[in-house]
Amino acid sequence: MPVEVPAGGDPMGRLAAIIAITRVGRRTRGRAASATLLGPAFRVLAGFGLFQWFVNHQHVLTTFATNMHGPRSPITFLGATVTDFIPVTSTTGNVTVTFAALSYAGTLTVTVIADPDTCPDMKVVVAELQGQLDSLTTAGLTGQGSTGTGGVLHPGSGPEPNARS
Repeated sequence: MPVEVPAGGDPMGRLAAIIAITRVGRRTRGRAASATLLGPAFRVLAGFGLFQWFVNHQHVLTTFATNMHGPRSPITFLGATVTDFIPVTSTTGNVTVTFAALSYAGTLTVTVIADPDTCPDMKVVVAELQGQLDSLTTAGLTGQGSTGTGGVLHPGSGPEPNARS
C-alpha cells in the first residue's frame, strides 16, 4: 500500500503519525487495492513483453518498505530454539533502497538492500536508521512511548550477502 510518511520531527511523533497514516490507508483503500487498479494494465504490459521494461524505467517509487510480525516468543525447529530470524529481500527494477523489517521474540530485525549505483551512501542510510531505532528504543524505555528491545540492522548492497552489524 503506497503511503506518504513524514520524514522530519521527533522519532516518537513521527512513528505515531506513520501508524495513523497506515491505519487510515488500510481502512479506506484496503489491502492490495493498487493491485486491483493496476493489475489489468500490468497484465497487458506483460502480454506484450513490456512489463520488465516498465519496472526498470518507472520514476514513481524510489523506496520499498515491508514488515512482518513474527512470533512473540521463541520457537523451536527440530528441537533447537531459533534464536534469530533475518528478513531476506531484494530490490526490484530501478528502486533505490528496500527495507524489510521482521519482529521475532521481542526483537526487531531490519535488512537494508540498496543499489550501489543509485545509493552510494548506504552506510549513511544504515547509520541514520540505526540512530532512529536507538531513539525509539530509548524513548520506549524511558516511558515516552511503546517498549521494545531495539533493532538489529542487516545492511546489504546488491547481490552480496547481508552482513550483521
